[in-house]
Amino acid sequence: SILEIGSGEGASAIWMADTCKSYNLSTRVISMDIEPPKIEHEGVTFLEGDSREINNKFDIKNLPHPWLILEDAHIEVNKVITYFEKHMQIGDYIIIEDSVGKKLSNLIVPNTLHVDAYYCDYFGINATSAMNTILCKRENRD
Repeated sequence: SILEIGSGEGASAIWMADTCKSYNLSTRVISMDIEPPKIEHEGVTFLEGDSREINNKFDIKNLPHPWLILEDAHIEVNKVITYFEKHMQIGDYIIIEDSVGKKLSNLIVPNTLHVDAYYCDYFGINATSAMNTILCKRENRD
């Protein structure tokens, strides 16, 4: 399952759905925005929602794992991380997009999530738009 917070025009959600389909994956992409795009695409669900109310927007109980969560709205980032981390399984990812230049000094990352340096540094040290914010759940809370 791919969960995206911040749809924009919907291009990334559609691209991810098409990419997964090309690999014969039955991935569901759910993308949320205050003003979701008014388009339809196979494998993509666009939801209207505000990340300030993240607890009420995604029906995550029935979403199969692994999860890839993309935070690209930059509103209440800590709230988004805290909400999803409680429901993530080991091996699930959450990525905080466009962290370069963003004021993420207040970012609180639970100790169950670890920076995946392999992907953060895939094109060179911190040569991604998610500088040190490609996070993988490596352990459960005690």
